[in-house]
Amino acid sequence: MVGQPLQLNASGGANPAGGAAGDALSNIEGLIGSSFNDTLIGNASDNTIYGGDGADSIMDGGGNDWLDFGAGDDRFDWVSGSGDLTLIGGAGNDTLNLGTGWRSGPVEAGWVNYQRVIGGNTVTLFTQDWNLDYVVCFAEGTRIVTPNGEDAVENLRAGDMVLAMRNGHAGFEALRWVGFLDVAVPRNAAMAAKSAPILIKAGALAPGMPARDLRVSPDHAMEIDGHLIPAKHLVNGSSIIQESWCRRVRYFHLELEAHGLLLSEGTWSES
Repeated sequence: MVGQPLQLNASGGANPAGGAAGDALSNIEGLIGSSFNDTLIGNASDNTIYGGDGADSIMDGGGNDWLDFGAGDDRFDWVSGSGDLTLIGGAGNDTLNLGTGWRSGPVEAGWVNYQRVIGGNTVTLFTQDWNLDYVVCFAEGTRIVTPNGEDAVENLRAGDMVLAMRNGHAGFEALRWVGFLDVAVPRNAAMAAKSAPILIKAGALAPGMPARDLRVSPDHAMEIDGHLIPAKHLVNGSSIIQESWCRRVRYFHLELEAHGLLLSEGTWSES
């Protein structure tokens, strides 16, 4: 069978190890892939899956899963469920497809913890090379306007009302989704530029805007004269700077039913 695809459909607590090229293993709680390109699919129980070498495709099956990709350029597809995930990326460039509900952001080194408030699921990633695209977030401590006044972003939950603006009209809307991620900022300057927070000092955009210092992710867009401008493009070295010395930051993402603006520290920026 060496060099031929292998399909296993066992169940229970077995811990099979794949050895053939292009293994396809499914519905097994404990999976160990081969050094080739494997397809590994867990079941609805708590799974432990190790991809091994090769460009593997891994899918969890629900439950509380522990997945180690191993070497190679691997892909993970999340299956909706009630469980939590721990993902470890090895060598190579790994790609996550977390689907609707989870949200992703750029972490080129270090670790990320996502929490999906709806359902309370968490996914924890330990990696050096997740292939993720962007982060648009507020740093912890940012105050957002609610019907009861300003509240810190880390206190908000899905369903809470916040002051939002869309097409020039402002009003209170319910948050559809709230998530956070902890980013370990790399020491490499080029990589740090993608994740280190941008500090917009009080009054940097206009008198009283923001009302207090505001920290956002580099790609978070600020509303200025009707235009949305990513914070990284506003850096001037004095009143707006990138905290390149920051080694760890917790970002929060707030999602409305549709893309809009939120009043954060007295100034409008994107949700």
